[in-house]
Amino acid sequence: MGRYAAELRGKTAQYKRMKAELGGLRAEWGTLSRTVSLLAGQDSSVTSQLSAVEAKRGVAGFAQTEEQLRQAEQLKAEVDSAKGKTLEEISQVVEEINRQIKDNKTRLAPQIKSLRTLRAQHGEIEVRERPEGSCLKAAVPTSQPWLGGVSREEGRVRQHQGELGQPPQSGEAPFHL
Repeated sequence: MGRYAAELRGKTAQYKRMKAELGGLRAEWGTLSRTVSLLAGQDSSVTSQLSAVEAKRGVAGFAQTEEQLRQAEQLKAEVDSAKGKTLEEISQVVEEINRQIKDNKTRLAPQIKSLRTLRAQHGEIEVRERPEGSCLKAAVPTSQPWLGGVSREEGRVRQHQGELGQPPQSGEAPFHL
């Protein structure tokens, strides 16, 4: 029972402290509300006096223009901040893409190296194994009129060989010119 009473006394003391604090806050709120209303009244009279002075000096609307300029500067600062964030995001995306490209290059480097070797070997074999007739054909300009006749004759010979089932002999050029 003694513990309950001690607990109740503690809660009562806390309640009284909080009630006093709430009373102080209400009084401060009343003071601040009155101050706001007084300043709002003064603001309208000061604004009207300022407008009269501006008109007298020939710069009517200067205060309004200045306020609009401040608002525009604030808006510009917000837009610049957003652009900066966007630029940072784009930079991060570009860095990620570059990292992926580098990783892929590293991963594919051995395959590319072996492909280059195979291409070089293919080129050597192609030069070595190229039929003599194709070398000769490449050397003759195609604009010569008699070449058309040679091409037709070649086609007929190939067709005839196909009908006979006789492929060219190994090591022989298909045609002897």
